[in-house]
Amino acid sequence: MNAKEVVSFKVMSLPSFVILFLLLVSVASGEELYTRTDELSCGDAKVQAVTTCTEETNPYFPRCTGQHFIFSNQRGRTSVRVKASGEPGDDRIGTMPALGGLAGNWACVKGKAGLYILIDYWTGGNCETCEWCEVFDLKGRKVLTDKTDKYVKTDREMVRFNKKWDSLGLPDPWPEDSFISIKVLKTDR
Repeated sequence: MNAKEVVSFKVMSLPSFVILFLLLVSVASGEELYTRTDELSCGDAKVQAVTTCTEETNPYFPRCTGQHFIFSNQRGRTSVRVKASGEPGDDRIGTMPALGGLAGNWACVKGKAGLYILIDYWTGGNCETCEWCEVFDLKGRKVLTDKTDKYVKTDREMVRFNKKWDSLGLPDPWPEDSFISIKVLKTDR
């Protein structure tokens, strides 16, 4: 190529890149993957849960490779991407690790300083640390979690969580009726 030749290329759009990436991951893993997006509106914010799972999914605990949230402010048109805290587990989907925990429910609740998003996680197991909660402000900042790396949550950890919960002015008792299931299965309506 001489100095007068011009090299031209088109930058791939983000949606096209994501589709290409998922296609490559699907081929590499040997299993069909799909991505499901669910949405929750809360005040001026819209939160999307984006989850990528295998086609052959267990409805009680789907086999998924990725999950994240997109917090968007509808007035300021800003958005923030937040990785879900369900860590990769021991199970593998082809060459990719499957998530060991998924966000399964969420709620928009009122606190002292405004609205918050509560996200409930589960691992499919039946233990004290198989479920945890995270609290986000509407800008996508995590303000509270009761997730622990230990097998049992200590009393001190629970006291600290409850004090912070109370200081945020979040509902007491736990707002069970406010939660909505996050749609991750292809067949969820």
